[in-house]
Amino acid sequence: MPMGIKSTALALIPKTKHAASFADFRPIAHCNVIYKIVSKIIANRLKPIMPSIVKNTQSGFIKTRISTDNIILAQEILSYAAKGKKNVFCAKFDIRKAFDTVSREFILARLHQKGFPAVFINWVKNCIIDVNFLIVIKGALDGFFPSSAGLRQGCPLSPYLFCIAMDAFSSILDNNIFIGVQYKNFKLSHLLYADDLLVFGEASTANYTHLMNAINCFTNSTGLHINLDKSSIILPKHLTSADDISSYLGLTSRDLVTYLGVPISFRRLKISDIYPLLDDIIRKLSGWNAKLLSFAGRLQYLKFTMINSIAYWIKGGHFTKSCFQILQESCL
Repeated sequence: MPMGIKSTALALIPKTKHAASFADFRPIAHCNVIYKIVSKIIANRLKPIMPSIVKNTQSGFIKTRISTDNIILAQEILSYAAKGKKNVFCAKFDIRKAFDTVSREFILARLHQKGFPAVFINWVKNCIIDVNFLIVIKGALDGFFPSSAGLRQGCPLSPYLFCIAMDAFSSILDNNIFIGVQYKNFKLSHLLYADDLLVFGEASTANYTHLMNAINCFTNSTGLHINLDKSSIILPKHLTSADDISSYLGLTSRDLVTYLGVPISFRRLKISDIYPLLDDIIRKLSGWNAKLLSFAGRLQYLKFTMINSIAYWIKGGHFTKSCFQILQESCL
């Protein structure tokens, strides 16, 4: 594939209102039309077989798998462990610059392990290797530099290739002697949504060692590193060695973690935990009068904006009566 077709313009999108360093920006790749047509054709061939080659623990970008199922399952596991006073921990790991740092050589090797034909692997290789970038600065293109790792977030192939790379962690953890959560014939050690990683396991020193060994093996193979500053762990109240566990893993111990935008915890959620949703709904309602909408427009606004936001949270969390009262008062 000619170099010009793969050349990509990078737009830096700030993650916060006051971005001060390069780490505060998210690079979004703008691929040209010819490349997108080629990569989309390859992605369409890859998409139907993704459910059969990627384990069920991964729900991101996989057809027929829904993200809210992960939230419901995670909350059910925590509720079961809390009621049965099980010695279980739940750790949420944040992967630093996941799409931008994954090893391309590892992805190609993983495709070979999955049994893809050499011709298909060569197509993918031509799409992701020898890519040059330009930076969009004030509407103009500046620079022309090569890259040695990472996937472009604007490429149709990237989500599927990244899921195949993250599936390696599932294989490492399943083949490891790490002990997850078990109930009768049901076993689960982790949940994935793209790079959002949630790990459940037996709270024991030996098990923490097995987990860290699995993470180190995955890091050395893929080039993906865990950001400990943004990672955290939650533990049930009856576990007395909570401080020792968090210090051993190097994670911050919290009462709850936010998984896919919804708070989950071993304990029952309080109204203070649901304030982010309430603030979002109240903020949208406050702009109701400023928007000159007809009755039909307001109905659509409620149906697709307000109700969908509440429904997403309800699927994963348990709302208190006081929360519903606040919502009702805000709607008056």
